[in-house]
Amino acid sequence: MCFIDDETRQIILFNNQLTYFIMEGLIGKATKKMRGITSSFQDCFLNVIFIFESELTKEERTETEKAIEGISRKVIPVVYDYKGEPLFTVKDIGLTITIVPSNIEINNKRANMGWVYLRKEYS
Repeated sequence: MCFIDDETRQIILFNNQLTYFIMEGLIGKATKKMRGITSSFQDCFLNVIFIFESELTKEERTETEKAIEGISRKVIPVVYDYKGEPLFTVKDIGLTITIVPSNIEINNKRANMGWVYLRKEYS
């Protein structure tokens, strides 16, 4: 049997909830240009980082921003677990859009909350 301390358990639950909210927010909005999604959380600030292979159209950027707005409504001010117990306080959420062509590796771009989505690149 594996022992997980309370802090690690809360981080895992927070990451699970965050992943769910991001995926839910992207339904009908994701574009094939998307290569990866990662996030960082520090000092009550959540930053969601989208990595695309090329510049976004105005419509794609707008849809990505709408997804973040939907996520922020669910995580600010507190992220709760599936039992309704508070996990973490989130004071603000940011969006970072990064363009990295598909011929450049992005595994090293992972933020402290890990990958939510990572597209496999085939040769």
